[in-house]
Amino acid sequence: MDLIKEIDHYKKIIDYELEKLKERYLSLFKNYNQKSSCYLNQFIDFAKRGKGVRGALVFITNNVFFDKKIEEGTLKKLALVFEIVHSSLLIHDDIMDNDTLRRGKPTIHTFFNKKYAKFLKEKNDHLGKSLALSLGDIGFFIAFDILNTIDIKQSVKSFLSQELIKTGLAQIDDVLFSQTIIEPEIKEILNIYKGKTSRYTFVLPVITVLKIKNLEAKKQKIIEKILEDLGIIFQITDDLIGIFSKETGKDQASDIREDKKTIIRYFIFKSKNTPQSIKNLFGQEKITKMEIDKFESFIKQSEVIKKVEEIIIKIKNRIEEKIKKNKKILPEKFNILVSNFIDYLITRKR
Repeated sequence: MDLIKEIDHYKKIIDYELEKLKERYLSLFKNYNQKSSCYLNQFIDFAKRGKGVRGALVFITNNVFFDKKIEEGTLKKLALVFEIVHSSLLIHDDIMDNDTLRRGKPTIHTFFNKKYAKFLKEKNDHLGKSLALSLGDIGFFIAFDILNTIDIKQSVKSFLSQELIKTGLAQIDDVLFSQTIIEPEIKEILNIYKGKTSRYTFVLPVITVLKIKNLEAKKQKIIEKILEDLGIIFQITDDLIGIFSKETGKDQASDIREDKKTIIRYFIFKSKNTPQSIKNLFGQEKITKMEIDKFESFIKQSEVIKKVEEIIIKIKNRIEEKIKKNKKILPEKFNILVSNFIDYLITRKR
């Protein structure tokens, strides 16, 4: 299975369905105000700029676990729900993190700040953030509206809602640690990774589909644990990309500026060899290119990368052990999918 081609294939389907939402909700927006349709267009265009991983996993999971096929209409709606919720969460997340770039373009609140700057009584960013929060909320309501049209058991919808509550709780911890002097232990950092990334990105779409298929609970639990570990690798590699890659579509070094309590930061502050000048960059409002280059150079030469890579390898081995132990009860396609995902996560640049 060529994972990237699979994701790209289903992203095209999702993008087409997102575009159709403009037609579905256009009259609702216009009936409120003729000018309001621009907000709908902006949200849908923002959603289409995403990678579509969560939505694609809905289709991929249906193909991998082929014993009970789900009708295409249901798959499309589920994929839309996950992608729209994801976009709404990102809009809010960008406000919390004071980011100015997302998916290669200005964040929604940054866009609004610029668009309405000439109408402000005094210069501030409050209007942009307020409008972006409202647009993110609208995205959630659209997702709920779509979810209500899907003919699945209430228990599956409850699972979906409860997983998103966990995502919110992990976000609270993430923000709390970032904006205070509290130093989390490594277990607490990994718990945030599990809540914000593992369960939200992998467990949520995959297990939702498996619950619709009525896959036995024992198999679901095994798959869930594998996906949790996969998501932690995803987040750790995402942290690394945030420092080293120029292709993220986000502000480079935003995690440093916002003093995100990442695994990388944990080892930087634990190391006795870290210069104070490197530590002082965390939480600094403005970081120059020279300082970023100096930070990158230090990380590459320090034991920090080695410790981070050791964690990735440890989790990778744990996943492989779980797959080997349960090889007889897990579909071969699933094992290949997980293996491909690990390879993709470790080598990706964005």
